[in-house]
Amino acid sequence: MVQGKAVLLTCDIKTNGGDVKLNATSLVDLEQAIIKAGKGLKVFIRDQETLGGLKHALNDVSQGGGQVRLVLGVGVQQSVELTLPESYLISADMRSKIEDVPGVVGLHDI
Repeated sequence: MVQGKAVLLTCDIKTNGGDVKLNATSLVDLEQAIIKAGKGLKVFIRDQETLGGLKHALNDVSQGGGQVRLVLGVGVQQSVELTLPESYLISADMRSKIEDVPGVVGLHDI
């Protein structure tokens, strides 16, 4: 373990009267847990002007096994969904880069 590094902790909880005890059963690097869980990402975008910023953000992302789908609303109750041909490493850093792109209105795991 490295001090200051984010981890995912799984534990058992035991209560005894007013006392609560946590017994750690596993400890995993949070970034690695996100990578393993990241099957894909839906990116909801406001308009087509967002695409340039997304392309730039995704250029810095490593290839991996995660699918990225873009969703653009084209009407009040209609949208277009496009699956990108490459697969990406879905990580917290990748999500952060995409969230920072102007015109991205939401992210959902798939």
